[in-house]
Amino acid sequence: DMKRLRIHSNTAMEGRIFIQFVALILTTYLRRIMEKQGWNRSHNLQEIMSEMKSLKEISVEGKRKKLVTTPTKFQRQIMELYQVTL
Repeated sequence: DMKRLRIHSNTAMEGRIFIQFVALILTTYLRRIMEKQGWNRSHNLQEIMSEMKSLKEISVEGKRKKLVTTPTKFQRQIMELYQVTL
């Protein structure tokens, strides 16, 4: 999000540009996977990111096992697309 350019130092600007560069690489990678599987015809990356935001992992102090919210069918399909396991 390069809309906010209120940066007061050169170092901060370089840091923000670097983060934007890494984000561009990751976005391109995710879109490429979508295109290979044909998902770009029916879904867009923003829709997928919004869907995955509701998936949460919770750690409870004193317990080793982490609690994960139950993924929806669409979230499971997305995780399968990107080969992500919980």
